[in-house]
Amino acid sequence: HARILSLLPDLIVALYRTGEISYVSEACENLLQLKANEVEGGNIFDFIVTKSSHERIREMLTKKLVGVI
Repeated sequence: HARILSLLPDLIVALYRTGEISYVSEACENLLQLKANEVEGGNIFDFIVTKSSHERIREMLTKKLVGVI
């Protein structure tokens, strides 16, 4: 699957409920100017999401991952 994802120009991010990044596609380097290994293991809130939207994104992650929505 990783090979297929590496061919896509889009940024693909897989997260744990905590916001920790478990996978990021190779497009990360072009779009964020960061290598995938610099982002993986970090937290989405530190790399991509603006501080003003932290709480809203945190709520969305929690609801989506526990099947509330």
